Amino acid sequence: MGWYYQYQSKFDFQNQNFSYFQSHSENKNSLSHNSVNAIAEDSDGTLWIATNGGLNKFERKIQKFTHYREKDGLKTDRIYSVIEDKNGMFWLGEAGNSIFDPKTTTITNYIGLKAGCSGANQGAYFKASDGEIILGSLGVCAFQPEEVIKES
Repeated sequence: MGWYYQYQSKFDFQNQNFSYFQSHSENKNSLSHNSVNAIAEDSDGTLWIATNGGLNKFERKIQKFTHYREKDGLKTDRIYSVIEDKNGMFWLGEAGNSIFDPKTTTITNYIGLKAGCSGANQGAYFKASDGEIILGSLGVCAFQPEEVIKES
């Protein structure tokens, strides 16, 4: 299966067909916003979708989206990037930056990194084999997840 996230489409290679997803305000199980910025797949095969309307969890078997938004603890609904760390936590690039725990659905906001960069509004991201996360925005920042400075 391949995703073309600029068009919120999914191509199923096995069945050779497209599925199209879009936001419907009257349907709470639809995509939260039509502007999709990034997609990550976790170790369980669940898709996590960064949009201009928050973070979306896509449950493939039932074709349902669950939303996590500013009202749930994010700094803003505009999420630029999402990447899973070696501990199964998701790092969300937004104005302010957050860490999302999918097991407890808790959000921890952080203000900076011990590595000396804020990482705000990341558009490029990569996880190295040793678990180091590399972010790109106005510069490049590399850090281990344990190096964050959390908001108090």
